[in-house]
Amino acid sequence: MKKKNHFGKKVNGLSKKLLLETNDYLIYQDEWNETILQEKERESVLIVALKENHIILIKQYRSGIDEFIIQLPGGGVKKGETIVEAAKRELLEETGFIAESFDYLGYMYPFPSVGNSITHYMFTNDIISKKEQQLEENENIQVELIPIPQLMNQLSSEDGLDSELMFGISRALFQKKLSWKF
Repeated sequence: MKKKNHFGKKVNGLSKKLLLETNDYLIYQDEWNETILQEKERESVLIVALKENHIILIKQYRSGIDEFIIQLPGGGVKKGETIVEAAKRELLEETGFIAESFDYLGYMYPFPSVGNSITHYMFTNDIISKKEQQLEENENIQVELIPIPQLMNQLSSEDGLDSELMFGISRALFQKKLSWKF
C-alpha cells in the first residue's frame, strides 16, 4: 500500500502489530520494532493567552520527564466539541480565565515519529473575567502570568523547555498577535 506524504513522495505503509489497547490508546509495534502510540481522540488544543502584556502559562508535573514544566494551557478536544469550545473550556479549567474570542494559529504534529496526535493552537487577548480553576482529579496546576520580555528571555536562553510552548509563541509572533523586538 502506497501513501503520499506532505512532500508528494510515495512512502510505503508499514505493517504493525497491536501490543495493547486501553480506553484512550492503541499501542503498536511496526516491522522495524518501533513503538507507535495511536490516540483514539487525537486532537488537542493549546492556548496562547495574552493579558495586559503577560502570557498566561501553567506549571504542572509531567510524568514522562518526572519534572514540573511551564506550558501553555490546553487539553483534549472532546467528541462533538469544536476547537474554539475546547479552547474556552480548557482555559477556564486550567487557569480560571474566561475569554470570548479566539484566533486560530494553526496546528502541528507534536510526536510524528511515534504517534498520531494533532495539536491545534489558538490565540486570545480577550480575557473578560477570572474564576477559580476547575481542575480534573489528576491535575495539579499552578497558573503563572509571565511578562512577554521575561518569557522571551527564557525562551532564548534556557534549556529543557516545552516544544509546544515554543511553537505556540513562535506562531503568535509570526502572525503578529504578539510583538517583540529581537
